[in-house]
Amino acid sequence: MTTVRMAGLLLSLGRLDRACAAWHAVLDDYPLLGSGRVDAVVRQLRGTLGRHAASPAVRSVLARAGAAEAAGRGRRRGVPPPRRT
Repeated sequence: MTTVRMAGLLLSLGRLDRACAAWHAVLDDYPLLGSGRVDAVVRQLRGTLGRHAASPAVRSVLARAGAAEAAGRGRRRGVPPPRRT
């Protein structure tokens, strides 16, 4: 959750590219976590970054967040996460 807080702080300071890098770090770890708090953060991410969707860095994070959220829903239904290559 520390990286989540850091991403939020960077965003509030206007450091959009660094905030996106931090969000990517969160999304890297997301498949390994089974936390309801992290699930909620990934859902909220879209609203938090949505107003900055003109940025390619933000669009990349939002696309990954959508895919991660969908995979998380499948994981809760007993579908195994995708294999990392």
